[in-house]
Amino acid sequence: MMDENINPIFYSKDAPPVFFGHYWLDDPYPVVQAVNVICLNYSIAKGGSLVAYRWNGEEQINNDHFVSVKYK
Repeated sequence: MMDENINPIFYSKDAPPVFFGHYWLDDPYPVVQAVNVICLNYSIAKGGSLVAYRWNGEEQINNDHFVSVKYK
């Protein structure tokens, strides 16, 4: 059951960073969805990339912290 105080359509830019997966994104490289929202699933099982993010406690996601390995 979802908390009634959570709006599933809106995630405040002031909220803590959130990392999610299981969406099989097709972008050729990792993309930040918002300043504090990032998907780490880039379809490695379908020939995409294995993606990680090196989080150092920053409040806003930094593109320089992505690490990825392309499927061979």
